[in-house]
Amino acid sequence: MFLLPGFVSLRASESLMVRRPRSDLQTAIDALVFSFADAVVFLVLARILAWAFPVAGSLKTNPFFEMGKDGSVNLSTLASFSGCLLMVVALLVGLAHGAIAYRGSYHWLMREKLEVTRQTGQVGVWLDVFSEPHAVWVRIGLPDGSIVQGWPKYYSDDPEVPEVYLENVTIYSPAGEVKEEMKGFLITRNFKIQWIAFYGGDEYESGEAGHATT
Repeated sequence: MFLLPGFVSLRASESLMVRRPRSDLQTAIDALVFSFADAVVFLVLARILAWAFPVAGSLKTNPFFEMGKDGSVNLSTLASFSGCLLMVVALLVGLAHGAIAYRGSYHWLMREKLEVTRQTGQVGVWLDVFSEPHAVWVRIGLPDGSIVQGWPKYYSDDPEVPEVYLENVTIYSPAGEVKEEMKGFLITRNFKIQWIAFYGGDEYESGEAGHATT
């Protein structure tokens, strides 16, 4: 039961980030760490609530607990409230961790400020590149020599399945001529991407002039 909040936090965190496959032992250790974090946050929050809404008093001054006739707290109500509060804390802790980890804030601090690692926190270069917050547009080379140009809107979170959806797309022939223009284009792994070139947003051009800048 002690690990239950940790598993809730772990599941919430993993819903916002991509992680390498982990063994059952590693998962249990992660859940244990999350459980300790959940317990600390829960105790702090419980202290704040106890100060703001004292248990002693009538139901009117204490909206969280059902009071007995003698003024004591109904223990089942207290246990239910505590359990619900702990689960909410576990969920919020997991979501907060997942959001921070997804943005790479931990590794950015260790890499850019403290300079103690070169790791980025992502599972591969594919996510390293596409997770960058700045706006870029891309040209993607295909096996037949064609080039697909556009703005990446969606991309796969599995480096082993490189797929990307582009908007405002221009497709060039191997000779550099414009073959087609379209609103959107999904490049799946069946296209066998050969290379991807990234450009700043202010450099974007469509048509033959845009192709000539490569």
